[in-house]
Amino acid sequence: GSSPFHLQGSLLSITETSHITTYLAMAGLGHALACVIPFVILTSASHDDDCMSESCPQAMRGDKVLQRSQHLGSSIVNDGNLLENTTAPVGSIFPDGINPVVLPRKLVSGYPTEVLYKIPVEGGISVNETHAYIPFFSTIQAEVVRHMAAIGSYEYGVANIKVSYNPMSVVSNKAILGFAEKLHTLVHNGAWDTSDMDSALAERKHGGETMEVAAKELRAQRNALVTAFSLASKLMHSLGRAGIDDAVIAALRQAAGGKPSKAMRKRGRKMMKDLRKKKKVVKKAVRAALKAADSDCKKAKRYRKCLREKKREFLLKLRSSTATNCMHIERVDGLHIGPEGFTVPLETKIVSYRGQTVFSPIKRFSLLSGTARFYTKGSKLYLWQGMSTFENVVHLETPTKTEGQFFVGTVDGQNPWTKPDMRLAPDTPSSAGHYLYNMFTQIPTDYTYLFSDPKELCPTSKFEKLSNLTANFDIKLLMKSTPTQDQLMEASAFIGQILDCSVTFLNADAKYTHGFGVTEAVAFAHGLIEAVPETALDFLGVDPSKGDHWNELSG
Repeated sequence: GSSPFHLQGSLLSITETSHITTYLAMAGLGHALACVIPFVILTSASHDDDCMSESCPQAMRGDKVLQRSQHLGSSIVNDGNLLENTTAPVGSIFPDGINPVVLPRKLVSGYPTEVLYKIPVEGGISVNETHAYIPFFSTIQAEVVRHMAAIGSYEYGVANIKVSYNPMSVVSNKAILGFAEKLHTLVHNGAWDTSDMDSALAERKHGGETMEVAAKELRAQRNALVTAFSLASKLMHSLGRAGIDDAVIAALRQAAGGKPSKAMRKRGRKMMKDLRKKKKVVKKAVRAALKAADSDCKKAKRYRKCLREKKREFLLKLRSSTATNCMHIERVDGLHIGPEGFTVPLETKIVSYRGQTVFSPIKRFSLLSGTARFYTKGSKLYLWQGMSTFENVVHLETPTKTEGQFFVGTVDGQNPWTKPDMRLAPDTPSSAGHYLYNMFTQIPTDYTYLFSDPKELCPTSKFEKLSNLTANFDIKLLMKSTPTQDQLMEASAFIGQILDCSVTFLNADAKYTHGFGVTEAVAFAHGLIEAVPETALDFLGVDPSKGDHWNELSG
């Protein structure tokens, strides 16, 4: 079809073109050639290690073929000009770059979502009568209950969390701290929607071995295209505009710094009670599983080690959903940031935001804003969040099925919200984004990639090299201005390399139930943009020699 990218010159050698054509033909995807071949310049994005030193020109680091991106020529500045007269209502997002899906506002009573963390005071965390201190980059394992009342969901699980200074936030120019979180749900009320997981498993089964070989061979190109789409289409921008109400934020900021209301304290106590109940359910199930495994373990050489392995296997089976999330809090009096951690005041209302992504069993994206409160009970530190707004989008990968709502509830814990909708007007559609969407959807998804052995994808030597390069790669430029095509190609290919060292941050607990798609790209690019460049890979990635801190449940 017509392309907004002006292609010039020969992008591929005869050998490269033949190589890709063979795999597409084997997989029955010959029709995709016209769309895919122009973009195969990114083939070696995650495979070439011949230029990964800081002395290499930035455009070549880890990918000599990126020089060919210059053939793509012109800038994508104002790439929406072809559609500049297209208007969409407030709350619109563009899952394929050009066709709007409206997220209507719905007023609800109470908080549309609440979250409570029970945080052990250990590993450098300390508390006194007025403040808590939390170190940066240490993995915090907390128990969690999450009540998304607006959609009838209640969960109990375990979250692995890291905290970092937040130099730039996609959701707020006043956010000062960022939390990266991987939440493993162990118990939930009601049935899950498993349609996205079912589709992924069915697609992989139907494609067979030939399709899987093609998917693996073209994985680097597809990942780069998906990332380029998420950046070029400004999908993050449109999700932000549809998920933030400026009037609600103003009300939250006006109340920030004050003491929590009685209603907020009551909600915290209620969730603490729920957490204890849910934990008892899990403990009972674990005891039953270990009792059943006892006879087998008595035959093992190391009885206790066998029981630990059985417990680990059972907890893995128990995990019914995985969410890769972020949280941000704004500055408030009494909050101090040091070189190695931060001190936060207790029993103080703080403006907070949450980004939530679920990859399996359903693809879900959520953006929330509300109030955070840190407090202690006995020897434990608690963090309660009452979220006043809740943007809920499902099936983002499939624009014909994408749907969602923007829920608005109470700000003070008591009174419902009644003011008009003050979300910003949506971004203009993106013809370049739509072109990229049409390209990556022609390539089969590699459903094995995110579940690959991290030691093979990212050995320690590669992790260390990429850590150094990430420190000098400023992806934030893509948010501060409209990128040129060269910048977009470079960023997408480089993110593909970093992704190799971050698969455990993104993969679901259920194997092969999702690949690297739009929801994953939005979550990962979002994390990189908001992280400190010098420590971004330590924050989101995993050095295999140090263990998988995102997926291990030690408690």
